[in-house]
Amino acid sequence: DRRAMIKEETCVNCGSCMSACPFGAISDKSLIVPISKRLARGRKMYAVVAPAITGQFGAKISYGQIKNAIKKLGFVDMIEAACGADAVTVHESSEFIERLEEGQNYMTNSCCPGFLSYVEKMFPTEVEKISGTVSPMIATARFIKHNDPDAKVVFIGPCTAKKSEAVRESVKD
Repeated sequence: DRRAMIKEETCVNCGSCMSACPFGAISDKSLIVPISKRLARGRKMYAVVAPAITGQFGAKISYGQIKNAIKKLGFVDMIEAACGADAVTVHESSEFIERLEEGQNYMTNSCCPGFLSYVEKMFPTEVEKISGTVSPMIATARFIKHNDPDAKVVFIGPCTAKKSEAVRESVKD
């Protein structure tokens, strides 16, 4: 019937369809309204932000100004997702050493959920070679939840695939 359709069996949530659609008919699901409602009700929420956030506003806006604005919106604090990178590196190094000791001499990983979905859907026999270590975003969120179990954590960033990562059963909380 000549209608464009997204094939879920091959979609990796990369967002390319949004920029490729000549009519602008494809958009990402916005969570701004439900998050705003939770903030308005006084829910304790932390904002985990992509390191790219400082580049979104130009040279005249500082990281401190962005953090201050996020807090004025009602978030308890703003933390960079990159804060979890050290924990990810340590865990992934340990995992790789364990795999080497088990005779596996290859392991791959990416913090890109689009890449992980691509491998799962297009090369399912290779999934076992992907590290089980979570991304820095998830590691940061878990750190926050460990220190403040009642808090909700929201990721703010430009990547559409990160939304799919946050709702994966293996990391959802």
